[in-house]
Amino acid sequence: MPKFMPPSHEFIQARYQGGAQKPKAVVLHGTVSSDDKGTARNIARWWQGPTSPMSSAHYVRDALEVIQCVGDHRVAYHCGYNQDSIGYEFCDEQKGPASRWQDKDSLAILRGAAKDVALLCLAYDIEPKRPTIAELKAKGPHGIYSHNDSRLAFGGTTHTDPRDFPWAQFVRLVRREVKRLKAEGQVTIGLIPKPKPYKLHLTQASMLYSLPLQRKRADLEAIFTRAASRGVDAIGGTEFPDDASRRLLKSVANDFGYRVFHNRGRDDVWLAIGKAFIIGKATMEWDLIVPKGEGFGKRGPRGLLQVHLEDSPIGPVTFAEAHLLTKGRPDGPAFMRQNLELNRRFTRAIGEAAKRNGAGRRLFFYMGDQNIVDRENDTFLGQPLTSSWDELEKWENTGHGNIDVIASYDKDGRVSAAYCRALDDGEFPLRGDHFLVESGFNVKQ
Repeated sequence: MPKFMPPSHEFIQARYQGGAQKPKAVVLHGTVSSDDKGTARNIARWWQGPTSPMSSAHYVRDALEVIQCVGDHRVAYHCGYNQDSIGYEFCDEQKGPASRWQDKDSLAILRGAAKDVALLCLAYDIEPKRPTIAELKAKGPHGIYSHNDSRLAFGGTTHTDPRDFPWAQFVRLVRREVKRLKAEGQVTIGLIPKPKPYKLHLTQASMLYSLPLQRKRADLEAIFTRAASRGVDAIGGTEFPDDASRRLLKSVANDFGYRVFHNRGRDDVWLAIGKAFIIGKATMEWDLIVPKGEGFGKRGPRGLLQVHLEDSPIGPVTFAEAHLLTKGRPDGPAFMRQNLELNRRFTRAIGEAAKRNGAGRRLFFYMGDQNIVDRENDTFLGQPLTSSWDELEKWENTGHGNIDVIASYDKDGRVSAAYCRALDDGEFPLRGDHFLVESGFNVKQ
């Protein structure tokens, strides 16, 4: 028998998801919303955004499209007993006569969903039948059942959807699809299109340490509002050296669904990673590179901040952030090169971190204020990282020339830059002396 693959649809990551699971059942739901075009996408964006409750499903379908929001092998929060089940949402208002399921749009939803559920049954060896409540209680999740069935069998929920659902018709459609796919053998490993790349969105926010807290709050709220609305996965930042600024940062980030990492009491750099992006353990590492007072100029200690994710939508990954020294450029007059050797030390540390933490199937991404103009120099001074500016051959002013970068490790063959931009004060006004930098990467799954 051929090896069948599950459905492959556009993916919009839900903010909330649980740990690993082995799919054994498909649970059907009704959204209590219209089935119009765009409803599924709107629901997916809502689940992704900061106002979402702890709720999610694996798939949501309206009359014209279906969006996947949680990977099949991760738990979604769709019913009282979520483990080992795939939640499938039908866009339906859940009111009106039972005959509404036979109108043009609802029939399109039923038929499209039947194809998806048939693929899920074949991929995960799920029997295409609706078990009784007694069977669910005895055996646990299996087959195809409803949110209401889950309530009656396992508890933990008060929902009774999908209302008036045409069970006999739907199961018949699923079984017909299963039979057709088995007969045609069209959906085998060798014939399935490759999954679409994951679009990773990153932001660099080099700020201004001397701003009063009230102005910092206004900038942070603007940055995180934009990030949450765009589905940004990670934000790197600089110039938050004091405890009051870091407490403010943590508070604002948390409100928008991000977890903050920084070395308390040392250095001015930080990372904020979307909570929905973090799967499993997240470990922070900070390495001192330049002690306080070493080199030219007054400043605190400088180091390399890294956050290692055990798992994520793109697998194991490390994000890094640093703030290189001023007066450490390889070009220009002598006074601009006074800290060059210290910056070489810095970039060697970044390069070694990339080699170590980007090995194998792990990925490594870097964000930072280089204080070296990327348009005119290799800001990594020979180390194996490439900024999005260089990869895409566009170099925009980030406030002091092209000095703020977002970069990937050269040996990460699954990664390619998709876009990079700096939003000047006319596009996105901030109260500091840097512009917000955004970059996206296509990551092959």
